[in-house]
Amino acid sequence: MTRGLGGALQRELDSFYKQITSEEYTIREVTKGAFTQARAKLKASAFIELNELVSRDFYQMAPYRVWKNKRLVALDGSRLSLPSHPSIEKGFGLNVFGSNVDSEQSLALCSILYDPLNLICLDSQLLPYKCSELQASMLHLDKIPAESVVLADAYYCHLGLLFELRQRNIDFCVQAREKWTEVRDFIKSGKKEALVKLSLTKNQAEIVDKYKLDKKEALLTCKFVLDEQFGEKQVLCTSLIGPEHTTDDIIDLYKGRWGIEEAYKLLKARLNIEEFSGKTELAVRQDFHAKIFMMSLTAELCFPVEEKLRKEHRQTPAKRQKTINKTHALSKLKDVVIGLFDPVKTDKALESFDRIVYKTTEIVRVGRHNKRRFRLRKTKSVNYKKI
Repeated sequence: MTRGLGGALQRELDSFYKQITSEEYTIREVTKGAFTQARAKLKASAFIELNELVSRDFYQMAPYRVWKNKRLVALDGSRLSLPSHPSIEKGFGLNVFGSNVDSEQSLALCSILYDPLNLICLDSQLLPYKCSELQASMLHLDKIPAESVVLADAYYCHLGLLFELRQRNIDFCVQAREKWTEVRDFIKSGKKEALVKLSLTKNQAEIVDKYKLDKKEALLTCKFVLDEQFGEKQVLCTSLIGPEHTTDDIIDLYKGRWGIEEAYKLLKARLNIEEFSGKTELAVRQDFHAKIFMMSLTAELCFPVEEKLRKEHRQTPAKRQKTINKTHALSKLKDVVIGLFDPVKTDKALESFDRIVYKTTEIVRVGRHNKRRFRLRKTKSVNYKKI
C-alpha cells in the first residue's frame, strides 16, 4: 500500500512479490482475496503512526528550513470522491453535489496540516463532507508546534480559531474575510497596514469560558495588511505586529501558503489519491493515509539532495538554479520502498534514491504566475484500472 496501488490489485501483488523474491519471471505468491482478508486486520492508524515517526525524526535530526526562526505550517482542505459501498455510506454519508445530479454520491473532506518549506505533512484528517474546514482545523490544533506561524486562506479566518492559536503561542497569517466590518473600513481608509483589535462574540463563548477570560481579555490584537499582488486586492490578517515584520515581509510570507496547493496537486494528480484500491471505508482510509505517508517520506529522503543543490547554486544566477523533480522522486520511492523496510538493502536503496533524484532536476522558474482555471473533474470508477 505504501507503493501506491494504482493498477489492478492482482497485477500489483504479482509485481510486488516478483521484486521481493528477485525472481526472473512472475510467480503467483498471493491472491487478491488473501490480500483483502489481510488488510481487514490492519488499522488505518498504522500509516498515521508511520507519518508521525517520519515527521518526528525529521525535525529532531535535520537542519530544517524556517522563516525568521519560526516554523511555517499551512492549513487547507479539499473534496474527495469516494467509491460506492455500504460501509462508505455509513461512515461518510451521501451527498448531492452539483446541478442536474440524478444520483447521490459519497464525498469526503480531506484536510492536511503541511509544512510548505520542508514539504512534510504534520497531520491529516479524512472527514464526512458535511464537516467544515474550520471543524477540521480544530482537530489539527494539537499537532501545530508552538512558536510557529499558520498560513491559511479566508475559510480559516475565524475569530475563535485565531484566538485559540494565540492562546497556544502560535502566530498566524491568513486572508481576512471581506464581510468583516473592520476589513471594509480598512479598505476604505486607503492605508497599506493598520493595527486593529477584534472582540470575541457570543459565538466564541466556549473559548472565553475555556480560558476563564473577562471581557477586557477577550480581545484579539492583529494587523491588517493590504496585498495588491497580481492586480487583485486582498487583506491579510496577521498576529505578527512587531516593527521587525514589515508589510513586504507579511506579503512574502503569505505567498508561502501556495506550498500546500502544490501538495494537493501531488496528492491528486501524481499519487491519484482518489483511485482507491478497495471499496470499503477501511480501504479508503488506508489508501489515504498511506499516500500521505509516501509524500512525507519522499520529502524527508529528498531533503539532503535539496540541501546539496542549494549549496551548489549559491553563486548561480536565479534563472539557472534547479530543484528536484518531485513527481519523479515519488515514482522512484515506489521502487526503493521495499529496500527501506529491509535492513540488508536499506543503504543500497538510499544510495540509489539519492543518485537518481540528484540527476533528475528541473529549472526553478522564479516569478511565474498563471491564472487559475477551474474545471469540472470526472470521477473514475474503481472497476477500470490501468494496464
